[in-house]
Amino acid sequence: MTNLKYLKVLSKFELLVSGDKFEVIQSESKVETPSYIKISIQLEVKDFAAQILQLLYGFCKYQNATNFIVESQKCNFQHDLTLKQLYHKIQQLINLRILTLPLGSYDGITQDIIEMLKALKKLDYLFFFSQPNQDVDADIIQAITQFAIDHLGELRLIQFYLAKPITLQGIDCKHRASPFHVKMIIESTPKYKYHSIFDGRFGLKKIVNKNVEDQEQILNH
Repeated sequence: MTNLKYLKVLSKFELLVSGDKFEVIQSESKVETPSYIKISIQLEVKDFAAQILQLLYGFCKYQNATNFIVESQKCNFQHDLTLKQLYHKIQQLINLRILTLPLGSYDGITQDIIEMLKALKKLDYLFFFSQPNQDVDADIIQAITQFAIDHLGELRLIQFYLAKPITLQGIDCKHRASPFHVKMIIESTPKYKYHSIFDGRFGLKKIVNKNVEDQEQILNH
């Protein structure tokens, strides 16, 4: 259990969750939101979106945050309501530059994510990860990508971690003033990266079927 009133957070808050249960004790006293928040979940935690929400409820002055990162090796976000609430809560972090969140697959998720992104005009980098073996509807990826191209002028990159590759079709980038990168990391063996660059001046350039593991080995030598 963690009581945030006993914490004094300056510019960075990092939390490692390695058990199957994490609980934040709420109080009237709130902690000012730091500029950097990172939550790493190493084990399978039931409904961890609800636990992230508990943590956020303990903060105030959400406009301070510029980085909000959630990492999970064995993510579990089967509770649609709490994930929906998390997307809604993130709207209050209006000055985010970097955002990493789980990507659900419930009915209405596309609109929930778009509503969240409407409030995050300053985003530079956006990352979504899905559950292992989760089939993500291509329409969800398509709609998020198109909205980002049309309305998030500062955004440089959106990256999806998926179980299976998805083909983007009919993306319109002619009104995009700056290049926009879309990457899909396919969590398979071996791991692959699909990279698309949308540029209103030159159209679409694709870099596909890059073996991430081979690339990492080359970089490490």
